[in-house]
Amino acid sequence: MQPFHSDPYRFQRLALLATEDSLPINKIRIALQSLSEVEQQQLYALIIKQGLQFFWLESLHELPDLPFVSVWRKTLKEQCFKDTTRYLAQKKAIFEVDRLFTEENIPYAIFKGAHIREVIYRNPAFRSSADIDLLVSPNDKIRAIHALCSNGYNLIANLANVSNEVSLIKDNVHLDLHWHIMRPGRTRVNLTDHFLQSRQKCDFFWALDNEMTLLVLLTHPVFTEYSTGPHSSIVKLADLRRWITKEEINWQRLLYLLEGSGMKTAAWITATLLADLTEYRLPASIFKALRPKKLKRFLLQQWLDLNLSLRFTNYPNFPKYIFTLLAHDSLNDILRFIRIFRAIKRKDAATMEQLVRASRCK
Repeated sequence: MQPFHSDPYRFQRLALLATEDSLPINKIRIALQSLSEVEQQQLYALIIKQGLQFFWLESLHELPDLPFVSVWRKTLKEQCFKDTTRYLAQKKAIFEVDRLFTEENIPYAIFKGAHIREVIYRNPAFRSSADIDLLVSPNDKIRAIHALCSNGYNLIANLANVSNEVSLIKDNVHLDLHWHIMRPGRTRVNLTDHFLQSRQKCDFFWALDNEMTLLVLLTHPVFTEYSTGPHSSIVKLADLRRWITKEEINWQRLLYLLEGSGMKTAAWITATLLADLTEYRLPASIFKALRPKKLKRFLLQQWLDLNLSLRFTNYPNFPKYIFTLLAHDSLNDILRFIRIFRAIKRKDAATMEQLVRASRCK
């Protein structure tokens, strides 16, 4: 268990300050000056880990008088150069995916970071993304893998998540091919068809529409990263804040989608974390409509306040089985997920064999 601190999010709050559109330079200056040398190094490590180097390089340009700034700027520039190179390679790969899938008549949608950065960031390379998340229909997964592997990609399939995604790699570009955005059973209905039916063209590729993108931003981190776990990405909170403030959102449609899929509680968790770490809030009526019942709300609020997902790093099954089950809207939703999860696990080996076979038919 990680050591307890009265404010477990102090570095995350500070790191996110640099992602705001109107840089709060004085606030950043005061916060940096209050850090010890050890804390400065902890913050720097968090900035690199979370892919926030572009934002901080821009911020530090306004703070040349701080003693450690010159050292930070030099190393941040080096990291930014690597990220720009990776972004250009990923952009080329997205062009290739669009061409391949158009030729093969495979409907697809890019989602998460690789999509969001093209829409809401002044310079898309600012928003670092380790991979490209790509969604296709479950009925098209074999054809998609075959098309990609026939064009030089290598399949990396993990038995732990083969029920909903695989990875493919070519020239150091990682594609995460999904046919379900989360494990089957997490939602009351299969959302993949809804995602693809409402997709929209985004410059040079197909992407999720505004409400579907917001639904993913609000719910995906809860079930896949346990919101604040060791592998959580706080830049997604910056994405969420910008998406809400820059894009036109049909809030009633979003609420309808969350209610129908049983993910209001998960959305409330992320909205609560957003308000805590960035002081930005969803519209009051929407936030109120998302709130779980009093006891569940209390338990989840305590979980977030103590950052238990991170504190139980050495006990990963605790957040995996307690936190994510609490994030479902009802007991029936929990039982459905457990039932479907068990049924799918029995088929994972056969699914793996099927996908590997498809990757070899070049």
